[in-house]
Amino acid sequence: MTLVHLAPKTFTKCGFFKQPELLASNDIALLQQECETLLQGSAKPWSGYRQFAKSGRWQASLFAGPKAPTTLYDFLGCSKKVDSIIDELLGQPEVQNLLKSQLGDDYRLWYAMIRKIEPNGSQLRLHHDLSNEMSISILLSNTTTIDGATVFVTGSNHWPRILKYFPFLYPKRLGRFLTPAIGRPGDVYFFDNATWHGRYPARSNSHTSILLSFIPKEVGAGKRIAPNGLVNKVQTNLNKVLHG
Repeated sequence: MTLVHLAPKTFTKCGFFKQPELLASNDIALLQQECETLLQGSAKPWSGYRQFAKSGRWQASLFAGPKAPTTLYDFLGCSKKVDSIIDELLGQPEVQNLLKSQLGDDYRLWYAMIRKIEPNGSQLRLHHDLSNEMSISILLSNTTTIDGATVFVTGSNHWPRILKYFPFLYPKRLGRFLTPAIGRPGDVYFFDNATWHGRYPARSNSHTSILLSFIPKEVGAGKRIAPNGLVNKVQTNLNKVLHG
C-alpha cells in the first residue's frame, strides 16, 4: 500500500472526500474476487432485514431481492483474505489519524457490509445516520456515472439535524444538486454520516463496494458487539475496532 496525505479539511468542509492509492492493485483484485464469491451465498429476502436489525446482534447475513441490492452484513470472519486487506487498510497511520480526529481515541466498528447494486436497482432516499458516525467506502467496480452510485449533498454535514430523512426527496429528483461517489476500483471514500446521502437508481451496470462504519465506543453501548470468537481470530487492527 502507498501512504498518502489524507484531506481532513476537505472532509470537514464537504462531509466526504475520495482517496485513491490506499490499496495495492493485487489487493483490489483479490477483494473483487473474494467479495463476488461471498455474495453468491444463500440469501434471505429483505423482508427479514427488520428482524436482523432489531436483534442488535453481530451475525453474517446475506439479503437480496428484486431491484434491491445484494448485501452481506457483518462479513468479517467470512474470508481471511478480505480480513487481512481490511486490517492492513485500518493500520495505515493516516487512516487511523483521520478516524481519531473525528471519533476520538476510542472508536469501534459499527457496521461492515459488502453491497452489490444490481442493474435496474432501486434508489435510496436521502438520509443521514448518527451524528457521530463515520464511514469508509471501498469501490470495487468502475463507477463512471451517477447511475447506481452513492450520492452526497456537499456540506450538508453542517445542516441542523431536524429530520432523519427527506420523505419525498429521492436522488433522481435532485441529480444536479448531488455529488456522486464515482471512481475506479480501489478508490476509497471517507464520509461523515451526518452528511445527507443516498443512492441513485441503477441502469444497466452493477456496482459493488465495501462499507465500514465507525462510532465512538460509548455510542450504542451493548449493541452490535462482535462475538469473542470473531474478535480473537482477526488481526491486530480489526481486533481493536471490534472490541465493544
